[in-house]
Amino acid sequence: MSTDPRETADRSTPPIDGQLWVRLTNGETAYLLGNPHTWPGHFNVWRPAIDEVYTCSFREVAESSDEARYWLDGYLAASEPDPDEIWGDRVLDLDDDGPELTAWRHAAQLFRRTGEWAPTVLCVHCGALQLPREITGLCDRCGLAVEEGHRGDPITESGPS
Repeated sequence: MSTDPRETADRSTPPIDGQLWVRLTNGETAYLLGNPHTWPGHFNVWRPAIDEVYTCSFREVAESSDEARYWLDGYLAASEPDPDEIWGDRVLDLDDDGPELTAWRHAAQLFRRTGEWAPTVLCVHCGALQLPREITGLCDRCGLAVEEGHRGDPITESGPS
């Protein structure tokens, strides 16, 4: 039997590019497939060890081929939510250097590094718009701790509530 993942007797197995391999954090080798249309930054892989398509996130990838890394970089860049998905029509009135678009640009940078979209939130203590963080920290304005799980209300299309 061939070990080439592109050759399979099972017609239900999706077409696989053997150069697009990733090693998952559980040590298993998988092959990139595409967008599962579930959550920004998630993607489908084929797991040949169990003959299964699996939806995973960037943080589940421990290692990858160069080709897979380029694929993932492009995929994340194309998957980041646009500012109008967060701010709605209000985005047209936002100042390019204002806090809303600054927060979005920071979230987009984090997204490309981590594959996780950090929500834009308000400080629960003073109402200040908070830039997304990799690690929960202190409010930029009042300095009080912003506790994980209690980071405030998400910004809506109409702006802060």
